[in-house]
Amino acid sequence: MEFNATFLISTISFILFVIIMNAIFYRPLRLIAEKRNLYIGDNYNVADSVNSKAKEILEDKVQQISKVQRDSREHISKNVELSKQKKSDMINSAVVSSKEKISAEKDSLSKEKSNANEVLKTHVYDLSKNISEKVLGQEINDLEYNHNIVDEAMNNA
Repeated sequence: MEFNATFLISTISFILFVIIMNAIFYRPLRLIAEKRNLYIGDNYNVADSVNSKAKEILEDKVQQISKVQRDSREHISKNVELSKQKKSDMINSAVVSSKEKISAEKDSLSKEKSNANEVLKTHVYDLSKNISEKVLGQEINDLEYNHNIVDEAMNNA
């Protein structure tokens, strides 16, 4: 094989072409590719950081929600217990008040009964005295009249 000047010029021109192409075309493409890789890597790191922060915030919110729910349940439970206690106190107060009113009414009715019995006894005394006077045909004074018989009859009735 023969090496002549054409071969040498072709080789030199190819090497110059490759050097020029590297300087003009491939180096900028390589720089653009590196910049793109750096940009993608930075964006991936930022996205990963944002994602981890979002997960932390989500976990924090979930914990806050569960704490608020727990506190709400405790608050509701306490209020229910207070309401039950108030209800019980009100019922007990009403029962005591009712018993006092019933007792007062029983006392009042007992006094009214005693008064009515006394009035009835006086009427029965007068009636029995009038009947005795009419049956006997003579007037009976209070000394001769026996109140014990009327009292005994009233107690048995």
